[in-house]
Amino acid sequence: MRINNPITQKEYKLSPDDRLISSTDTRGKITYFNERFREVSGYDADELMGAPHNLIRHPDMPKAAFADMWDTIRAGKPWMGLVKNRRKNGDHYWVSAYVTPMYERGQLVGYESVRVAPENAQKERAMGLYRRLNEGKSPHTWLQRLTEGVRTLAPVWTAPILITLGLLLAQQWLWGSLSAVASIIGMFMQLAMHNKAMKDIRAIRPHAFANSVIAETYSNHSGARAELEMVLRSEEARARTGFTRIQDAAAGLHDVVAATRKQAELSSQLVDQQNQATQQTASAINEMTTSIQEVADSVEGNAKQAEEASTNVDQSSELAGEAMVAINTLSDSVRSIVTTVDELAQSTNSIGEAADIIASIADQTNLLALNAAIEAARAGEHGRGFSVVADEVRSLAAKTQESTDRIHGIIDQLRERAQNAVRVSSEGEKAAEAGVAKVQATERALQEIKAAVSAITDSTIQMSSAVEEQSNVAEHINQQITDIADGAGRAQQNSNETYEVSVNLEDTTEYLYALINRFALDKK
Repeated sequence: MRINNPITQKEYKLSPDDRLISSTDTRGKITYFNERFREVSGYDADELMGAPHNLIRHPDMPKAAFADMWDTIRAGKPWMGLVKNRRKNGDHYWVSAYVTPMYERGQLVGYESVRVAPENAQKERAMGLYRRLNEGKSPHTWLQRLTEGVRTLAPVWTAPILITLGLLLAQQWLWGSLSAVASIIGMFMQLAMHNKAMKDIRAIRPHAFANSVIAETYSNHSGARAELEMVLRSEEARARTGFTRIQDAAAGLHDVVAATRKQAELSSQLVDQQNQATQQTASAINEMTTSIQEVADSVEGNAKQAEEASTNVDQSSELAGEAMVAINTLSDSVRSIVTTVDELAQSTNSIGEAADIIASIADQTNLLALNAAIEAARAGEHGRGFSVVADEVRSLAAKTQESTDRIHGIIDQLRERAQNAVRVSSEGEKAAEAGVAKVQATERALQEIKAAVSAITDSTIQMSSAVEEQSNVAEHINQQITDIADGAGRAQQNSNETYEVSVNLEDTTEYLYALINRFALDKK
């Protein structure tokens, strides 16, 4: 037997309205309990569920009481008795328990107990009985055993006593004892009638609980009267158990229905919100479809512009190529000019050298002419003609000198201009080379632009396809949203109908709960 400690011997008293309900499987493991049972036990819900029911057993309860309970309920019969249970903190509480087997489809599946607060007198009698049992004494006092013996022997001795009475009445001297004998006979006959009444009641209610020992805790009497009172109390407990379980189920149903009503109300609100959101979504989808079409038109326009840009880039690239060819040709021409000018400068130098030679010859000729004039003067009349020739030669030498000087001036100017031409040509060549480089850079940039435009064109084509597909998807979504909106409308209508049904069901459960309370056996 399980011993639960510690104990404080402090009583936790139940109110007359308390109903403690619990169920176990066939092994005594807790499978159900109501909230009041949990509160009184002091345990948490997770500590109770699945735990052995003897978790609340008090050490003061005798083994014989639980042995009788298990023998009775395992035989398929109900058991009733006063039980002292232990709370988690060591305090205790007294209950009047009614335990019944539970069957499903003819198969035993567990046990159920409904407990109420006992009367104080019942509790005092139970404490005395359990004290005697724990001390190893008989459950009955000597007076109870005497009364039980007389009650048991009454059916056996009634007939012999009547015969003896008849014999005594034949003696005249015993007429004075008639009153005493009649009283004895009446007592035995009354006991016999009580026994017969008990048998008749037990025959009518064969499953009624009427344990003679436990009966004396519920009744202030003993024997047949106590058993009769026990039968009535057990039947009352049986009916109360049924009503209590129905009340518990009705209360649970009421809670479920109330929760269902609230859920239905919330669902109706949510469906209404969903309906509004669906309509807003449908409107947004329509706007998105329009926007997608605008994007598609824009993408198509961009594709055309990209195609035109690609064509322009191709043309610009061709022009750049032609310009580069022309600049290269110009560069070649400039280089040829530079070469020619250089050659011209060199030729000018040759002319200068020739002019220098002529000037030298003119100087020598002038000197010779001077010498000839001197010799002609010396010759006198004979040299006059030669003098004239010498003068002419000298004049020619002077003119040659002048021409040579002018040639040198012209050559200097030509040389300067040639150098300027070379410098300008060199600068033109450098400019041509820079132009070629820029044209080449421009052509590369155009090629890059062409590649970018080509990529834009490809992306635009893909975007166009994607936009077209998205447009189709948006149209499909729009249709689905429309269907959802229609479904949401129907769901809202169904939700409203469900809410109305839940309200009616809640009213019905409240009426059922009131009806059960109206016919409760312990209602004052």
